[in-house]
Amino acid sequence: TSFAFREAPEQVAEEKGKVDPLLENILPPPAVAEIKLTGGVVPRRFENVAVLFSDLVGFTNYCDQHTPEEVVRELGDLFLTYESCARRHGLEKIKTIGDAFLATAGLLEAVEDTLHSAVSCALAISEEARRIGRGWRVRSGVHIGPVMAGIVGQERYQFDVWGDTVNVASRLTGAASPGGV
Repeated sequence: TSFAFREAPEQVAEEKGKVDPLLENILPPPAVAEIKLTGGVVPRRFENVAVLFSDLVGFTNYCDQHTPEEVVRELGDLFLTYESCARRHGLEKIKTIGDAFLATAGLLEAVEDTLHSAVSCALAISEEARRIGRGWRVRSGVHIGPVMAGIVGQERYQFDVWGDTVNVASRLTGAASPGGV
């Protein structure tokens, strides 16, 4: 039994090394740092946050005409592109909702010009989606203002944002023309 106790710290370190990257893929890095420091993330109100929604045009019809494997592969490729655009423009991916992508600028990390960053990101997403694969068209909505943010759930952690700013950005997405912001 003493041998098992001596191995325990090494096993804990090994398991921690597996869990940390997973947690950092689920939550924004500043939220992970706060969890490690305090054991949780305090819900907060943030001012002047740019919220970006991007949505694929015609994706429901695409789903009806393709296999689940094709749909997941295509959507996975698109979201990798979206995430890359978000990183390049200083935005943080919050989540995907079906074929929609939600990101913010100026939420947990400072961005010099949040609105410009979000609009530039939306334009880049639209251009990149048009260029790859099927030549997708994307419509995006951007709005800037206050949001609430925090983690909800216990079974599946999810960092999320709420408020009128988020709702307006979502509605603007629906009003945008294909390829527009």
